[in-house]
Amino acid sequence: MLPYSFQCFNSHVLFLYFSHSHSLIPVPILPFYVPIFPFQFLFPCLLSHSPMFLFPYFHSHSPMIWYWNRTMEQIMEDSDAELRPGEEHLAALTAADRKSWAEMREKYFMTGVNRTSMEILEKAAFMIMFDDLEPSLYVENGDNTALTQYCKSLFHGNGYTRWFDKSVSVIIYKNGKLGINAEHCWADAPIVGYNLEHSCTLEHTIGYRGDGHNKGEVQYSVKPRRLEWDLPPEAVSRIEVELATAQASIANLDLYVLHHDMFGKGVIKRMGISPDGFIQMALQLAYYKDTGGSFCLTYEASMTMLFLEGRTETVRPVTVESTTFIRAMCNPDSDDKERKQLLQKAVDKHSLLYKLAMAGKGMDRHLFCLYVISKYLKIESPFLAKVLGEPWRLSTSQTPAQQTGKLDYNNNPELISPGGGFGPVTEKGYGVSYIIQGDYHIYFHVSSFKSALNTDSARFANLIKESMSDMRELFLDSLQK
Repeated sequence: MLPYSFQCFNSHVLFLYFSHSHSLIPVPILPFYVPIFPFQFLFPCLLSHSPMFLFPYFHSHSPMIWYWNRTMEQIMEDSDAELRPGEEHLAALTAADRKSWAEMREKYFMTGVNRTSMEILEKAAFMIMFDDLEPSLYVENGDNTALTQYCKSLFHGNGYTRWFDKSVSVIIYKNGKLGINAEHCWADAPIVGYNLEHSCTLEHTIGYRGDGHNKGEVQYSVKPRRLEWDLPPEAVSRIEVELATAQASIANLDLYVLHHDMFGKGVIKRMGISPDGFIQMALQLAYYKDTGGSFCLTYEASMTMLFLEGRTETVRPVTVESTTFIRAMCNPDSDDKERKQLLQKAVDKHSLLYKLAMAGKGMDRHLFCLYVISKYLKIESPFLAKVLGEPWRLSTSQTPAQQTGKLDYNNNPELISPGGGFGPVTEKGYGVSYIIQGDYHIYFHVSSFKSALNTDSARFANLIKESMSDMRELFLDSLQK
């Protein structure tokens, strides 16, 4: 049986699409992945350790046909079928650098059965991967190891169990846990998060029995057809080379997920401070401690959804006000009253910059446009080269939660998601994604590269926790009233 939330996610997407189409549409299934989002071409594809399969999803004489169980049973029956050379590790090619993968695709996937199968996968707007792992979201006695391993699995799998070319992939684990792997050129994380949250909250209202199966009777089932591959020995060798490269990159990723439950948004609001501004100052303080007293160019993403097709603008959290506060926090001659006042000024300045960015009055998208124009006109700009050449050693972003308004995390903490993360954008830097869940929980996803001698994700996460606690100490008197 497909996991409960996935059935809802799948059905919600298909109901939306059906109002626009009644045609017979083929659906691919691959051994650990299934593409199923219909806003582009409506193909489900499944990828696991079994071969790939194709089966029809819609029928012109029936508005909605559900035959997942029998179809999946047939696929599982064939899961032990002999794999063709290169088939098991084929997805590793999507982890390769773009030039290498493009060359491979042009050479080995433009004719015959390879072209046919690849077109099916590439026309699939959505992928679903079934994973044998049974991850845990729970943090016991402050040990974040299980949670971190779960997030790492969503991030990259083992190098050949993720089809990285897809904008969105759903990963479903053996114990029913579900997560998303998303590439965000086409949209930002809030869009993906909203769709998943919306779909999961509908599972109780749109026609499922208590055991998770759809209401109603299945009219018929369609036998899946296996996708075919015919790869020459040199292609198989290239696949193994790319897999080794991908697994080396995976080994170099240093990811640590911190569940901060000492206090959350509720306490910060009682301080009279913006939660996002508070967290950004804590990140600055943590970086200052981590580097022995330095600041760096810091990126924070701000949504520009006030505009049609708006995406993001950059907020630069390092300001005169923020650096003054950070230095005061680390100066034993400063008292808490001064630090508290400086924190308020720093957060006020940060909130102003955030509002300006949301209103389209930031600077970085403007600079980027100038850069694009200069390249088009073949004009070398020393100013742009200097401004855009400095690395973002601390790249941060907040993932919004409770976008649908249908989840109450304060009264239902078991529904809380730890959010998601991303990799560092520079070799010697950190990537920090955070999500505020209800009034009591904040999750931080800290990433860096193990090859960088100056970074350590677990160390930095613990410094974030320490900095949050230090800043809360400034308000103990007011919080106790």
